[in-house]
Amino acid sequence: MARRKSLDVKKLAVKGDVEGLIRALSGAQDWHARFDAAGALGAAGDARAVDALIRAIGDEDPFVRVASVGALAEIGDARAVTALIGALRGEDARVRERAARALPLFDISPIGILVAALDDEDGLVRERAARTLEVLADERAVEPLIAVLGDPEEPVRDGAISALRAIGAPAMGPLVKAMGDQNPRVRRFVVGALPVVGGREAVLPLIDALADHDASVRRAAARGLHTVGDVRAVEALTRAAGDADATVRRVAAKTLRTLTGAA
Repeated sequence: MARRKSLDVKKLAVKGDVEGLIRALSGAQDWHARFDAAGALGAAGDARAVDALIRAIGDEDPFVRVASVGALAEIGDARAVTALIGALRGEDARVRERAARALPLFDISPIGILVAALDDEDGLVRERAARTLEVLADERAVEPLIAVLGDPEEPVRDGAISALRAIGAPAMGPLVKAMGDQNPRVRRFVVGALPVVGGREAVLPLIDALADHDASVRRAAARGLHTVGDVRAVEALTRAAGDADATVRRVAAKTLRTLTGAA
């Protein structure tokens, strides 16, 4: 029976029967049929389906909910924006993640909502929010993205670094300020982000970080200076070659050889 209903929905899609697909989405008992109807309505791109798809974000089946969000993204009608923002606050992580990817497709800049999603309990949602902020490259997101550099999940941190790099120069001042954070984990990831975001502009802050009392921060600074490869760091790296931490010494010596041409 489930297959028959799914096949009926496909027939409706082939005929371009939008009203029939809306009825299937709203009333079919089998979730496969509702799922197929949502996908077909998205592909049709007909704004008549928006209200039904918004309601379907609350469907009892998670696959239908995700498909409905995707269909709203395909249609691109502005009426869906409020519902998608609401979906970011829902209980279903898959729906939140799909909504975070959908919102940038609309002619809006939902910075506040995406920033809120950086605190989501689900790591994938946080990552998608950071990646979306990368696309938007809005400097209003700088401070929240810097806070995410201390996230326990690497893909989220990588997304935040990529977003800060996309924002560029406006991110450098707040990043340097964040080097004074009391948490060495945060300082370490901030220092790690500096060469990616600032390039050669990061040299002086990285030199300062070589004097951090935490060895992990000094390691990040030494690696950052190796990445940037600027001769202004030679004196500081020479001192770091005598650091108490073996990794700092090794990276500093390696960078010095690269910069000075010493064997």
